[in-house]
Amino acid sequence: MKILVVFTGGTIGSTISGGYAVPDTDKRCKLISMYRENAENYGDCGTEEKTEFEMETPYQELSENNTCVQISELASYLNEKIKLCGEDNGLYDGIIITHGTDTLQYTAAALGYMFSDASIPIVLVSSNYVLDDVRANGLINFAYAVKFIRGKYGAGVFVSYYNTGGHAVIHRGTRLMEHIAYSDDVYSVKDSEYGHFNDGLFVKRIEETRASDEFFKSTQKCSEIRRNFFKKNDVGNAFADICVIKPFPGMRYGYVPDGIKAVLHMTYHSGTICSKSPDITEFAKDAEKRSIPIYIIGAGDSVDYDSVRVYREIGFETLPVAALPAMLIKLWLSCIMFSDRHEISRFMLDDIAGDINLNI
Repeated sequence: MKILVVFTGGTIGSTISGGYAVPDTDKRCKLISMYRENAENYGDCGTEEKTEFEMETPYQELSENNTCVQISELASYLNEKIKLCGEDNGLYDGIIITHGTDTLQYTAAALGYMFSDASIPIVLVSSNYVLDDVRANGLINFAYAVKFIRGKYGAGVFVSYYNTGGHAVIHRGTRLMEHIAYSDDVYSVKDSEYGHFNDGLFVKRIEETRASDEFFKSTQKCSEIRRNFFKKNDVGNAFADICVIKPFPGMRYGYVPDGIKAVLHMTYHSGTICSKSPDITEFAKDAEKRSIPIYIIGAGDSVDYDSVRVYREIGFETLPVAALPAMLIKLWLSCIMFSDRHEISRFMLDDIAGDINLNI
């Protein structure tokens, strides 16, 4: 059993220096040695085939500083490694990527859209505290990622994460919600995680078990995304092409800034926005005149209030139930791949890697 462990920085790869967490290249050895010392707790010992780790570090960064550059670099690196796996008929049994928690969801979504059709599991892990801290869940997250790969419980892109007082959960890469403020816990949208470990045994979510064929169909665009993404010599800072709006009481709308290709408009928890803002209609007209689509994220799963009628009538498009980080990444990819707003809209409404079909 051979696993490639890819270190990219983040808290799981940091140490405390001068009162601040800073990246530390020695931490990759720390994580592996901690796992080795506790391997028997996770079934990786005795007469069973022991796990061999190969370690590489394509870059090292605190994840809050990640941009298109780091995501693109990691995707390109991973693409080459997966090609080698195919040519060598199984160079690795799986890949684990260590990553910071702040932007874990965004990187997981990007890799999920590109590599959910992979024949091996690719599992992202992080830590809520540096590994030397007794509160850290980094070792647990890593250990269960190893256990998931050893058990051959799935292929594609996943995240292994242990919430305090819960189970070690395996999430699909395209379903992670943003962190709740002041909380380290990680959740999949609408509780649509892939499965979890209970007393060392993996329990797959019933809906996932029933719908493997549907999920396979939803990954068929991954190769097209890779092809379009990697033929771009420079993706630039495509996040700058997207405007994200968060509603608040009494909000006002201005004009869509120059250079924006699409708008992602968040809602209150019931899928509503302030529809009585005095300039919302002019905002919508300006966007329509410049062929800029405005997508509503956070609606579609509750009672439709009158404000919903308003934003539909002025041309805002409602996305299916999905995780915000995934939809932002999906919009980023669509802006790289397409120039026509209708092509962008078709892409946004298409189920890719199970991002909007939460029953698989």
